[in-house]
Amino acid sequence: MSPVLLHDVPITPDDPKPYGGLNIFSPVIEQQCTELYELCKKAGDLKTNNSILDFGCGTGRILPKLHKLSSHVVGFDICDRYLQFCKDAGFQCHHADVQHPEFNPSGVMDPDSEFLPFFEKTFDRVIGMALLNHQDPQRAKRIISEALRVTKKGGRIVFTTFLLNPQSTFQLNYDQCVFSFKEKTPEWWVTNYERPYLNCAIDETIIRRTIIENKGQIVEPIQYGHWRQIVEAPTGHDLIIIRKI
Repeated sequence: MSPVLLHDVPITPDDPKPYGGLNIFSPVIEQQCTELYELCKKAGDLKTNNSILDFGCGTGRILPKLHKLSSHVVGFDICDRYLQFCKDAGFQCHHADVQHPEFNPSGVMDPDSEFLPFFEKTFDRVIGMALLNHQDPQRAKRIISEALRVTKKGGRIVFTTFLLNPQSTFQLNYDQCVFSFKEKTPEWWVTNYERPYLNCAIDETIIRRTIIENKGQIVEPIQYGHWRQIVEAPTGHDLIIIRKI
């Protein structure tokens, strides 16, 4: 029997398990939303007049709080089923039918296409919470490229993900991380070979190079996450803040 895709997992009030934090009926959703919003607000230096894109908004965990801050907020996701929760709540959201083995397996759009339905330099801030950690290196590069394309000069992008570098690779090899990633390629490690896009870690060098190639600059230092058992980390994932130059 093939594994159940996350896309197919029921999301109902009777099923409170927060699959990837996507389940809006989870009993911890309010706390999680507040923590994510505060992280985004600080890392992205969010202002009341900012135009904001929630890139990979899912079921809309932080959209309500973003809307309280600014009236110029848009959500985007490739899973129309998740977006329906956002639309039912009255939020402005956009969908692109991009193929993704985990979240949109029947999608028809090439993931390497220019898929965000926005003009260049549209947003002051772009937020991608737990977005890159569901991508292989090629998909991650396209997402970074798209995020920087639609960000205004001087704007900020906030991503959280899992990064492979000499320290994290050493920790993974000696079971010193919260999650157990296994090497699929030298540039891409996964938690589950059968469902590689469920959780991925990507070579930090690839991420850094892609940001530079697309007129971005990392606001150093990258803040590595609790997954590496760093007690003072601001969040579970690694936190990347990018400035559009």
